[in-house]
Amino acid sequence: QKLQISRNKVTLSEQEKAIKHGEARLKGLSTMIANLESHKNDLLKEIERLENDVKAGKITKEQADAERARIIADIEKTKGKIIDKQEKLAEAERKLKLVKGLTETTEERYKEIRSDIHSIAPNLNTQALHEMQAVGWNMASIEAQKSYSKFNAYRESLPQEQRAAFDKATENLSEGSVFEQMAENSSQVTLVATALFLGYLDKATAISESAGGGAAPKGGWGKKPDEDDMAFRQRCFLMGMHMLKSGKKRNVKR
Repeated sequence: QKLQISRNKVTLSEQEKAIKHGEARLKGLSTMIANLESHKNDLLKEIERLENDVKAGKITKEQADAERARIIADIEKTKGKIIDKQEKLAEAERKLKLVKGLTETTEERYKEIRSDIHSIAPNLNTQALHEMQAVGWNMASIEAQKSYSKFNAYRESLPQEQRAAFDKATENLSEGSVFEQMAENSSQVTLVATALFLGYLDKATAISESAGGGAAPKGGWGKKPDEDDMAFRQRCFLMGMHMLKSGKKRNVKR
């Protein structure tokens, strides 16, 4: 139990570090863009100064044209850098928004489940519930991180013009995942899984069916001889997810 709580704290800590890193990157990119814009404005003022110098007879038109060509080339180069930094800024904002969303959901649901647990099934072992809760959030966090890593790698491989369409098409990327189950049905999943872990199959069925889910396994459910507590908890959690989803699927078919 202590190990799972520790893992959950580590996950939140890593997400908080990612947020701080993302915020620092946003600040850095914003500063770079501001500096580049300032440099571009200075170059435009130099062109204006050249024109005034020609009118005042300080330099020849040929000298001004040569200098203007150099400045214009610098302006175009600076514009390219600004566009590049703006694209990176937009990407950094998107990543930061995702990480903040994961962290806020984790923290909010983690708090909410404590009160939900006592109101829905006060007779289940509180210690076992907390252990199962930690297992669920740890599995959800690991899945979310792996999914995001693969998703982002593929997104980065796409041409720039295809990314907007890809983002729109993958808005519901986490649908059906462990993370979605914990975010939307954390109390029910944890309660069903804990009842399964403690061997209360009838209780697991009652909780699942009250939430629109299906029944527990008919027989033979239990801890395997070669299975440790952690592996059994994870199996119970996955079975709890399956029970809650299977009932909803039957209702849709009807």
